[in-house]
Amino acid sequence: MLDTIGKVAGERKSDLTNPKRQRGCSDVTDRLVPSVITLNVVEVREPNPPADEVAIHWILVTTLPIHTDEQIAAIVAACKIRWNIEVLFTTLKSGLHLEDLHYQELSRYLNAAVLLLVARLGGYIHTPAQGPPAVRTIWRGIRRLDTLAIAYRAFGPDTINAPHTYGL
Repeated sequence: MLDTIGKVAGERKSDLTNPKRQRGCSDVTDRLVPSVITLNVVEVREPNPPADEVAIHWILVTTLPIHTDEQIAAIVAACKIRWNIEVLFTTLKSGLHLEDLHYQELSRYLNAAVLLLVARLGGYIHTPAQGPPAVRTIWRGIRRLDTLAIAYRAFGPDTINAPHTYGL
């Protein structure tokens, strides 16, 4: 459990003013950036860290309001899931090499990611000498994915109190 320091009574904020427009700057930039930006600071500390572990201590800077405990909790919750997002993007970039595809549309990246994940289930390793996944590799991946889906339907979290039919 994390405690937030500087809750409503001790919130910290700082205002930044937008500097005057320089020559050559876009009029669009002036319309999108407010003349004053309020930055709020939320300090988060772990009150009872595990033995032999360093306590978590975050200093979060945000433009979101921090007037209520609920607003502060939402900011902390967003930062807590950020690590999962970082792991996902590292997997997509390093593990699946999606950046190498140079697509222009998100839907194409998503299709490629699904295909590569299915190929991985079929045994594809993605080494430079190996080349793209073959039909047999993708077919094995689809069969393995189908088996996993059957197992999930039979034993997944929705089946804890449900009668089991085991696919019958």
